[in-house]
Amino acid sequence: MKYSLNWLEEHCASALPDITTLAREVTLRAFEIEEIEKRGDDTLLEIKVLPDRAHDALSHRGMAREMGALLGVLRKERQFAAVKRAAGVAPVRVVITDAKLCPRYIATRVDNVTIGTTPKDMATKIEAVGGRSINNVVDITNFVLFDIGQPLHAFDAEKVVGGITVRLAKEGEVMTTLDNREVTLLGTELVIADDEGVLALAGIKGGKKAEVTNETKSIIIECANFDPTLTRKTSQRLGIKTDASKRYENGMTSAFAKEGCDLALSLIALHGGVGAEAGETTDVYPSPEKTAVVSLILGDVNRLLGLALSADELAKVFSRAGHVYEQNGDRFDVTVPEERLDLRIKEDMIEEVGRHVGYENIAPLLPPLSRKGVPSKHMFYSNKVRTLLVERGFSEVFTYSFAKHGEGEIEVLHPVGNDRPFMRRVLSFGLWRSLVMNFLNAPLIGVDSVRIFEFGNVFPPEGEKMSLALGVRTSGKKKILAMKEELRALLPELGNTVGAAMVSVNERDEPDGLVLEIDFDASIRSLPDPEQYDVPLAEEKEMRYKTLSAYPFIVRDIAIFVPQGATEEYIETLLKKEAGGLVARFSQFDKFQKQGEDRVSYGYRMVFQSFEKTLTDEEVNMVMERVAAACNAQNDWQVR
Repeated sequence: MKYSLNWLEEHCASALPDITTLAREVTLRAFEIEEIEKRGDDTLLEIKVLPDRAHDALSHRGMAREMGALLGVLRKERQFAAVKRAAGVAPVRVVITDAKLCPRYIATRVDNVTIGTTPKDMATKIEAVGGRSINNVVDITNFVLFDIGQPLHAFDAEKVVGGITVRLAKEGEVMTTLDNREVTLLGTELVIADDEGVLALAGIKGGKKAEVTNETKSIIIECANFDPTLTRKTSQRLGIKTDASKRYENGMTSAFAKEGCDLALSLIALHGGVGAEAGETTDVYPSPEKTAVVSLILGDVNRLLGLALSADELAKVFSRAGHVYEQNGDRFDVTVPEERLDLRIKEDMIEEVGRHVGYENIAPLLPPLSRKGVPSKHMFYSNKVRTLLVERGFSEVFTYSFAKHGEGEIEVLHPVGNDRPFMRRVLSFGLWRSLVMNFLNAPLIGVDSVRIFEFGNVFPPEGEKMSLALGVRTSGKKKILAMKEELRALLPELGNTVGAAMVSVNERDEPDGLVLEIDFDASIRSLPDPEQYDVPLAEEKEMRYKTLSAYPFIVRDIAIFVPQGATEEYIETLLKKEAGGLVARFSQFDKFQKQGEDRVSYGYRMVFQSFEKTLTDEEVNMVMERVAAACNAQNDWQVR
């Protein structure tokens, strides 16, 4: 939100410090100041207020109180004139159909209002913080919102038929918003309605039906509190974001509603015309909020924060922050300000103390350890298996817990994608897809087979459990059979490693690979819990990372006859030089010499890949033609 420094200081008993000090302290202890702009005799601050403090800090008064507490500047309570009350002005009839969706609704009718130009000082303030000056009545509602954080709305009273009802919309109801957008309602939205139809989207946007215009003589001032969740859902569905909806959807205290109404009426008395008269205020508040009290013990504060505050020092923190408290020795019963919805439990208040003391003043000490760390049973035994599998050339993978149709029975209420609406029943589906995908990249990394494993939770109908899946894939009938036997032979070795046989083993046997899935929970169920984490530390190694290209690769093979005396080093140097910088991997895959011949056949595989683009066959073919030409130019060399 954008804040005016001059406006902030209207809520302070003395001037705030220089802007550098102010920005440093606020950013360090409360909110990040993202931008500072000098505009005339004012300074504008763009301050990032996170949702947990939106209920009290998205206003000039709330931010001024926070700044004053941090910087030792006392707050100032302002005085406003009271509006003239007239018995002849009828009170507004208000009905709330669901108090959970609208905890409080206040309405006051004001007659003999003169719609005119907004006073320059008020218009300047509203425009400085990003608002738009419209007329005196509308600007008063916006001023109250930016000043104390309470949204308001003004209806033309002569256009309101009967009383006001706060209710859910009827399916198919249509309303036109103030910006001339026609909205069809589903029946899930909270609306403000009269006896004829919808007047406004509650907490979001007013409607054209009761819009205040230059001809308006009587108004109804609305000041209320609405359910944050429903406000947000409606705002998001309709794509209507307003300053009011931003405040309601983050949650607000209902206590501000009366104050907001009184402030608006006071401003109307000053700027709404000399004849303005208000009727009796209607305040529907079925379940008034109870004042929250948080109890603290000094020892708990010091223990959790790592401080050594005395009772007097803690009392000064509460006084400076503006919190009312009762002290009984080391016990403090702190009355939470109505607007601080983020302070509800002991830990909240202790964090508040730490913030005001200053995190930079808390020594960074490690907490004392009273016992040795003990790993979970799963972690202890799965790490043993991991070590063995890595030694055998396997790599660990992590696949999606969300599954496709046919791969799970438990449906996700709000899936991240329509293609994976279930929780996986087994690991084997995802592991096999990973085998297929990784095998496609085997030439690039210079291997002819893939070995992978995964530990992961699965969600069969009988309940969640941990499984272990191992998979291999290669090409060539003999290699495939050998790798499958090798994988099956690992099972007894895994059992010996953890001290119990692997049970409930399921196979997915494919023509070019195999996946074994083990019920790891059942396999280790009878094993004892680890007593202490005494696994030796891993050997320190220097890790190197090489970035891979995001573009596809192309594989080309070349076989050549060379004289018997030609060295492999010379051959490979020539091939690499002619192939150029696009070769991502170069390897020899064949070498033979027929008995009695004086020449040798070599076979080389080159993998081409660019970091800048997708290579075409034509580009790679040109390179291979150049390589072949260079080979044929050598004495007694021949490309096969």
